[in-house]
Amino acid sequence: MIRPLLTGVEGIRLTDPLDYAATVAAVASRASSSPTPAGSKRKPHLGKPVLVMRRETERPEGLVAGTLRLVGADPAEIVNWSRRLLENTDGVYTAMARASNPYGDGHAAERMRWPGSW
Repeated sequence: MIRPLLTGVEGIRLTDPLDYAATVAAVASRASSSPTPAGSKRKPHLGKPVLVMRRETERPEGLVAGTLRLVGADPAEIVNWSRRLLENTDGVYTAMARASNPYGDGHAAERMRWPGSW
């Protein structure tokens, strides 16, 4: 449904669904944000805003922290928020990208003491 609205829009690349490795590579690269059908814990760690194409999320901490935004399935709302993030004229991208990551710092495993290391 969204392809006719976003095809040809500067700064947006539409793809088929990506596997995990390709998703992480795309998010870590130049991609400023990516709409997703589910919440993502990885994107805020990479300083990327998350647009969740659902009416609710199992990750409400991302909503509270400001790292993600529920945009639902309405194509106009998805386009509106995508443009707001891409253009950043109102600072919404900057605010979401700099919001405190509610999912940790990504280094918990490094701080764990594994059995046999005591």
